[in-house]
Amino acid sequence: MAGIGYPTIELEKVSNAQNACFWKGVATYEGLEITWGIAGTNGNRKFIRISDCLKSNPAYDLEQRIEKKLLGAYNLKSFSDEMRTL
Repeated sequence: MAGIGYPTIELEKVSNAQNACFWKGVATYEGLEITWGIAGTNGNRKFIRISDCLKSNPAYDLEQRIEKKLLGAYNLKSFSDEMRTL
């Protein structure tokens, strides 16, 4: 059975150990999944349908959101842009 690895990015913002935050975005064929919150928690999750993504393009929407987050003091934690078959 084939599986897909979707473009994924994880960001973190650490002002001190008590205020560490995370943000994760995954662009899929159906839309954009975003998870965010305080480090060490499950956080909040939101799914944006493809029709509601910027230019109806989840990868483009993810890129735009990442740029804003990086300008807002978030740091890159991990990144994967591979589309692979398992």
